[in-house]
Amino acid sequence: MPKPCTNKRKYETSSDAETFVNSGNLQLIECGYAEVNDEWHKFVAVFPYYRLYLVTGGKAVMYLKDSSIDLEEGYLYLIPSFQVVTSKCADILKHYYLHFSSKNNISSFMEFFKPVQKMPATETDRQLFDELLDCFSKEDVSSVLKKEGIFRYLLAKFYENAEYYNVEMMRFESVLNYIDGHIGEHIDAAALASAANLSEVYFSNLFSKTFGISPIKYVNYKKMNIAATMLAENKMSVKEIAWSLGYENEMYFFRLFKKTFGIPPGTYKKQLASTVSGGNAR
Repeated sequence: MPKPCTNKRKYETSSDAETFVNSGNLQLIECGYAEVNDEWHKFVAVFPYYRLYLVTGGKAVMYLKDSSIDLEEGYLYLIPSFQVVTSKCADILKHYYLHFSSKNNISSFMEFFKPVQKMPATETDRQLFDELLDCFSKEDVSSVLKKEGIFRYLLAKFYENAEYYNVEMMRFESVLNYIDGHIGEHIDAAALASAANLSEVYFSNLFSKTFGISPIKYVNYKKMNIAATMLAENKMSVKEIAWSLGYENEMYFFRLFKKTFGIPPGTYKKQLASTVSGGNAR
């Protein structure tokens, strides 16, 4: 009778990291090469996407809500979504850009893991961007697989040895999944507390301490980010977007959007349209 094998190797893919990466549903939006000048600040903050840059010449400063990033030749950059305020470009900045988003905008791994924002670029990185530009608009199977692979390879470079922003966030995975699954509905604190199996008061205090924002403000912030992305896609009216996100009171939606982005949704949509039609660089 044969002896049982004792040296088998079993490879599983069930880590927290893989779960979050696969649930993030990252979506490529646009890719290109641009040379921008001191007019860049007029439209750089308009686009509501994550950005991956490779700077090939010149320099600039990009100002985020809580920090700034010096853009320099020979470096790769990962710019968070909904954070860009303005920029200062005293010289001609030459750069490749790639815009992408998280389809669900809720439980993406990018909310949990802290990436590097800047790293030295290699000649291979530049070649990959050229190849990405070549296949980006093609829809055959090979091109689709190629652009997805190049994108994930470039993005992965920023997550080597990545750590959680706050490991305590993991206890709220069921809550974030609930938000994701009910994003088009009215969501209140009681429903979120129930998803966490906690009392409403204890849940609200614990969530606010962990995320630095109340549960309802968190939900509204996420909905506003989705609204901005939907406005950028230009497939629905402002009213339709408000209703699709569970806001029956349009004026309340308008006020929330203006408070989040500084301008009403209609104005935001017009700025996006004029920027795209004007061919402004990213």
